[in-house]
Amino acid sequence: MSIIIQSFPFYNKYAGVKQDVQIYSDEKGGNSKIVLEDVVLILLTQPRKPADTNEAIAITEEKIKLASITPTDFDGLHLATVDQMEEFYICCDELGDYGKPTVYELFGKCWVNILRELMEKRLAHIGRLVSRVPVWEKDLDKTRRIFGEEAKKEIALRIWLKMYYKLSVDWMVTVITFKTRGKMSFLYRGTTGEVPNSVNSSKKNDQRRQAGNNIYTPETFVVIAPEVEKLLDNPKNLLEDAAESIKESDTVEEETNQVKTLRFQGKSDDEIIEQIWKVTPQSNLAEAEEEGEYRNYQYELLKVFLDFIKK
Repeated sequence: MSIIIQSFPFYNKYAGVKQDVQIYSDEKGGNSKIVLEDVVLILLTQPRKPADTNEAIAITEEKIKLASITPTDFDGLHLATVDQMEEFYICCDELGDYGKPTVYELFGKCWVNILRELMEKRLAHIGRLVSRVPVWEKDLDKTRRIFGEEAKKEIALRIWLKMYYKLSVDWMVTVITFKTRGKMSFLYRGTTGEVPNSVNSSKKNDQRRQAGNNIYTPETFVVIAPEVEKLLDNPKNLLEDAAESIKESDTVEEETNQVKTLRFQGKSDDEIIEQIWKVTPQSNLAEAEEEGEYRNYQYELLKVFLDFIKK
């Protein structure tokens, strides 16, 4: 069975650096082990002073002896199970002892709330996308508010995108669908062990084939939310990456010509967006990650699209 290596970021706000800690797993998420050298490097990093790799290696070996554990040796690294990591980390309490809360405390929370949970739930092999596990419950609550009794009924990915993020421009939804559909299939297979087009009735299998195997319940789509939001947080990059695929679209060409015509008539960008797409700054508000906050992802995408069209 092959080994999957995934890296998970930890941000040291005092040093202003993002560092990765690696977790090794088998291809089904079992037998997960964390790299102890990565943990020590994080704790040794100081503001204005990067951690020394040789020092981290020496301290790791010292703490392993102190903790009386026997981690797995692999390519010069020490890989620890959840229980071994617990014992090891207790012995590191004098490291990362700065800041309020200290770096030791901050990484400890990252370990308990995210990394340990991923290892115990056999999800670490999927990667940093699922480091959002602790907020899935909140995402599920949001999903049930939006979809109600339909939250457990299968729909296509593009329909979920439209409803969850209040997206209404079809070709933009298509761009995001193509960007995320492969990841959704991988996540489903990774977390269930099932091939997406073989889990339900033949009728639903036909629906899956027609939709590119991207029919799941809204509750299941929650796992792909971080990937979608990463795209939506960078609308300029999203549309730039899609430039080649959309330039042949008759719809995009027609809408581009409409924009040029309305600009010639002296219309503002907000007036153009409302007239062509029926979108205003207040019309397509979607719940943001922070409770009580809203984002108009569709409006933001359209503003960027208009910026691409020469005035």
